[in-house]
Amino acid sequence: MLAIVHSEPEKVRYCEGYDRDETPWLRQSEVFGFTFADCTTELLKLWNLSDTIIQPIAEFNRAEGEPLPDNSKLLYIASRLAVINAEPGIYAKEALINLDILDDLGISLDGINESLEYCNLQGILLLATFPLQGRKR
Repeated sequence: MLAIVHSEPEKVRYCEGYDRDETPWLRQSEVFGFTFADCTTELLKLWNLSDTIIQPIAEFNRAEGEPLPDNSKLLYIASRLAVINAEPGIYAKEALINLDILDDLGISLDGINESLEYCNLQGILLLATFPLQGRKR
């Protein structure tokens, strides 16, 4: 997104305005003809990073349509959880995450919920170490 926002800020803003009826990556594909993950993949290739880093990023949005390695499936789950966590109440986990992929990896929905709760708590604790003060005028 950062690579695109400078040249197309309005389109990026539109992509970020997704709702329950569509996903961010669907909007990105409709507006740009590619997803931000696709753009990231191309940048990583230009930077000559290892295929072990590039491959999951290139594949994770296709996890529901074809058999993929576990690292791509894990990134698929992580990306969906990030969207769910960033916009609470828009998506149910069961609607956004293919439960068969969780089963393939031996991950339960309860395990996902526990992990999210733990990560959110750790995030709050981390933010608490950086007290924010009001801006002076």
